[in-house]
Amino acid sequence: MHALKKYLTIFTLLLIHISLDGQIISFNGSETLVKPSTKVLSSDKNAITLEITISNLEQLFKTEKGESYQKLRLLDYYSTMDIGKPQLPCIRELIGVPEFKNYKVTILDSETVILNDCDIYPYQKELNEGETGTFYKDESFYKINKYYPENIIELDMNSLWRDIKVSSPQQTITKKMLLVK
Repeated sequence: MHALKKYLTIFTLLLIHISLDGQIISFNGSETLVKPSTKVLSSDKNAITLEITISNLEQLFKTEKGESYQKLRLLDYYSTMDIGKPQLPCIRELIGVPEFKNYKVTILDSETVILNDCDIYPYQKELNEGETGTFYKDESFYKINKYYPENIIELDMNSLWRDIKVSSPQQTITKKMLLVK
């Protein structure tokens, strides 16, 4: 019984510590982490109109080699994967696309929110179970004053799924986050 009490105490302290290490950054007042939504508003042989809504994201704090970083995370989504560069959340969706050659992406309406003083944690090499890695930060990249990645929306036009051409648009959130409505 004493071991169970000790285990519950340690588990409770761990939960309290975890909840203090992160916070939700809300764009609409939501206090619960919500998965971004992607809706097809219209689609014809010439165009597809998507609505991507980001209600909030999770901000975690991490210290590495004496430096404090923020890790930003969207519920059930991915991040950029350039080793040593900022690990930023991104949305990847699979959508069917019309059969035409000249693809062009236009943002019809958006809001921007600026998070100041963000030192985003660098993406680290994926490790296999049992492997240990060393922390890597592309110092020269972090000193450049530009947005990363340069293209906030990219299309991967090389996919076929059940004889339907599909694209995987990727929207990345940077220090200046773009909320598409």
